[in-house]
Amino acid sequence: MKTTSLAVTATLLAAGVGHPAAACDPSEPNRSTPASVMVVPGELDLGRREPGTIVPAAVWLVNTGDKPVEMLTARGTCGCTVLDFMPAVLAPRTAMKVPVRVTAPKKAGVRKTVTVTFTSRGHAPVKLPVRIATHGEPDALPVVRADPIDVNLGTVRAASVVSSRVRLVNTGDGPRRVTAARAGCSCITLPDFSPVTLAAGETLDVHLDIETPTAIGSTTREVTFVIEGQRVVKVPIVMQSTHPRVETLKQHLGELYTATCTWDGFRIDGDAITAIAWEHDGSRPRGRITCRFNDDGTVRSTVFETITAL
Repeated sequence: MKTTSLAVTATLLAAGVGHPAAACDPSEPNRSTPASVMVVPGELDLGRREPGTIVPAAVWLVNTGDKPVEMLTARGTCGCTVLDFMPAVLAPRTAMKVPVRVTAPKKAGVRKTVTVTFTSRGHAPVKLPVRIATHGEPDALPVVRADPIDVNLGTVRAASVVSSRVRLVNTGDGPRRVTAARAGCSCITLPDFSPVTLAAGETLDVHLDIETPTAIGSTTREVTFVIEGQRVVKVPIVMQSTHPRVETLKQHLGELYTATCTWDGFRIDGDAITAIAWEHDGSRPRGRITCRFNDDGTVRSTVFETITAL
């Protein structure tokens, strides 16, 4: 099928004219974007595994900009995460696959989050949260517990701020002191927390202000509480971020590219929404699309930048 040129595409979209289906390989764009590297998926959730299991996975580093980026290192926060990574220069609009192997905790009933940090020359580090949990019940339940054990925010608007709370309960028969609360990212603040001693049976509500991610999809954050005399209490914060224009964009992409692509990595990027186009089987990225909207919520323009997979 003949590929529709981007110049014609933008003109037709601005005029509100419909599109014939296009292949998942439009011509090169006629405008550039700032150099940047993103990791796709933005978070790696490996689910529940048997203790000690080695779990293979992979992520992609994508240079969506118009300048080469020299990738230097990839390191996890613990030795349980091994990355098959070699320093490389990512040319503009290229992607490299990074295999990952994660060893699940050796104990049952444990949830763990590891942060992988990719560094590059002259750019801010790119961080990848990797989550894994083990089947079974922990050897000993903490005396001070979270109730419920996690916070599910449900569907939230991307790139916004939401408020919630974590409730701690002292289930023991004596006092316990909560000495610290640590947010797993700068996107979470605990505005009124201070160390406190909980009497037996007493509860504490800890308020949270959470900046929702710019990426569209399921996300888990974490808050850790330090309690004297017991292991820390980790509370996952789960959310499904979306945006009113995402469904419009998905429908628009379906009309443009029919079944030739799958789409992931939706992200709010200023006044635009970007997404990564993948082969229909999800094996490799093919391009990055940027869509801008009219005031009435309809798509104004579409630019597709081809990505070469290394």
